Amino acid sequence: MEALEKENKEGVGNPKTLKLAKDITSAEQGYRRGIQDLEEIRQRFQLVREQTQKTCERVEWDRVLALKNALGTYTEAEGKLMKVGGEAVDRCSIFVECMSPQVDCHFFVADFMRIWPDATPMYYESYTHGIAKDMVFGVPLETLLRAHPGSGIPAVLYKCVRAVEARGLDKEGIYRVSGKHSDVLELKLRVEKDVHSVNLEDESWDVHVIAGLVKMYLRQLPVPVFPFPAKERTEYSQIADEKERVLRLRARVKALPRSHHTVLKFLAEHLAKYVFPYYCR
Repeated sequence: MEALEKENKEGVGNPKTLKLAKDITSAEQGYRRGIQDLEEIRQRFQLVREQTQKTCERVEWDRVLALKNALGTYTEAEGKLMKVGGEAVDRCSIFVECMSPQVDCHFFVADFMRIWPDATPMYYESYTHGIAKDMVFGVPLETLLRAHPGSGIPAVLYKCVRAVEARGLDKEGIYRVSGKHSDVLELKLRVEKDVHSVNLEDESWDVHVIAGLVKMYLRQLPVPVFPFPAKERTEYSQIADEKERVLRLRARVKALPRSHHTVLKFLAEHLAKYVFPYYCR
């Protein structure tokens, strides 16, 4: 890739170089989509596996408990009927008392984990930059948040927004003035290698670069945070009644999936912090 970039600089406009760059980009995008698809399958498998394990545990618990109660009732009845052989009944009673749903479930889970182990996560691996443990760009919100449950906000978005709020709220045009594109790409690579190890409070990262990464992340989402097709936007813009417009917009927001609704609220609150001081001047 580095050799290609060098060749591209030396021969800008070379058809062969441009075609090669296009093919490499297309292959890289296909590879990323493949990893995303495999990761989604893994997540679905994990979800079904966990649900199956819990269901089987409940069934095993109920089975052992029902068997213990049945044997206990039978042993007690035999003890009352039998005039001889009381020692055998006592031994049976001790056996029944030792039956434990908790112990049986423990062994059941151990066997279940051995037969159906956790599925290994799928990581995107670059020849030049290594493994990306946190491939977040171009990944649907639902897929990303299933893999990393928590606040409901993707870690990359949360860290970038907090860094902008800490260092960029006083800068006019923070999301209008673009950061250096090569630095944005470098930050993207760092984030995808390990989002939690990147320190965005470090002054070496220009705040406009961080803001640029926020824009890049949102642009590359397969489904926008707030989907609003062009045709529907046109129809919406033609509604003259302001109350009707607000009602329509509110209905669309309420219809959003939970993950999209949470992220939209987070972004709205963030932008309000930036816009509010200008309205107060």
